[in-house]
Amino acid sequence: MDNLKCGDNTENYVMLSAFSFSTLKKLGIHESVMEKLKKCKFADLEHEIFEISDITELEDLELLTNLYVGTIFNKLYTEDEVINNVFEIELPESFIPYSLQFNDVMPIIVWKNYVFEAKVSRYNQLIISCVGKNIPVEYIYFRLASD
Repeated sequence: MDNLKCGDNTENYVMLSAFSFSTLKKLGIHESVMEKLKKCKFADLEHEIFEISDITELEDLELLTNLYVGTIFNKLYTEDEVINNVFEIELPESFIPYSLQFNDVMPIIVWKNYVFEAKVSRYNQLIISCVGKNIPVEYIYFRLASD
C-alpha cells in the first residue's frame, strides 16, 4: 500500500485521492470502528453501501471521520508524518452530505492526543493539519481510534 503515498508529499503537503471502502478494508480499519459500523443504520457493509444522507447524529459523523481519516493516519503514515504535514484528502462524491454536515459542525479532530483543525473545501477535499496537543474543551471534537 506504500504506492498510495508515493509522489503525493510535497513540502509537508500530502494530497490523496478518494479511497473506496474496499481500499480502506485492505488497509485495515480499526476493530472498534468496524464494530460500530456493523451496528450503524447508514452502512450496509455486505454490499459496501453507505447512505450518508441518512446521517443525523454527531456520532455518525465522527464514525465516518474515524473510518476515513483514522484508517489513513493509522495505516499509511507514521506519527511524525501525520503531525508534520497538511493533508488534503479527496472524499468520494457520495460523501457530499457528510462534507456539508462536517463544515456545519467544524469539529476538532483528536488522534493520539494530537489536535487537528479540519474543514472540507468546496471541491470535497478534507483538509487537515495538526495544531498541537492541547484539546480545547469548548469545542466539539472527534476522537479517532489509533493503533
